[in-house]
This record gives sequence, C-alpha cells and structure tokens, in this order.
Amino acid sequence: MIQTSLGYQSGNYLERDEWTQGPYVALRFAFIKQSPLPVWDYELSYNTEEFLGLGLGHRWYFAEEDRYLPYARLGGNAYLESSDGVTGLIEIRRWRVHAGIGAGETFTGEIGTGFSVTGPDIYAQFGYNFQF
Repeated sequence: MIQTSLGYQSGNYLERDEWTQGPYVALRFAFIKQSPLPVWDYELSYNTEEFLGLGLGHRWYFAEEDRYLPYARLGGNAYLESSDGVTGLIEIRRWRVHAGIGAGETFTGEIGTGFSVTGPDIYAQFGYNFQF
C-alpha cells in the first residue's frame, strides 16, 4: 500500500529556536501481505522549508471492523535540512517522536504531535491510499 498525503506542519526543527511551519507532501509505504491492515509503515516527506523527513511508524487499531478504521500511530522521524545532506542522520537534534490519531481506509486523515530535543511540533495530514 502507498499512501499519498498533503499536510501542514508546525514546529521547531532547528537548534536556532526558529519555529517553522508550512505545507508538506508525504508518502507512506506499508506491506499488507501479513494482515489486511497496515501495521508498520515507512514515511518519506518533504516540506516548503526544504526538510526531508524519513520515518517509521506503528499503528494500533481501535476497532478493526469499523468502516472508518480509527487508529493510534506512534512513529520516529528524522528531518534533514537540504544543506546537511545525509550527515544530518547522526545528529540527535534531527530525530523526533511522533504520536497521532487517524482514521480512514481509502481516504485518510491524521493529526498528531511530536517532540525532540529542539522542541515540539504539531501536524495534520489528509491522504489517499493506493492498494496493490
């Protein structure tokens, strides 16, 4: 399954105490061969502040038989500034923990918050799931 999302993110991603915010585009990849619902997903995102996000998340479903599939998601993300390159992966200030709630099987929505050593962030995203 591939989920394409558009979202809005606001938070402190830099050590300079800058509060950045703006829209972003995200792709989430999930393997659904073991179960009919995605449990683990891998995320790639890019925002207008030129941050590339890499992430891994796990979902817990509240009611699997519910048609809206409400879930809670806990994930870890790394946000790399384009000028840092891959070396930003080893900096602890680029890593953050995200927790969110969402719903949807085909069309999805999710809101959540994150935290790292540079400060908190909030996000909201809406997307579409392509299942293969």
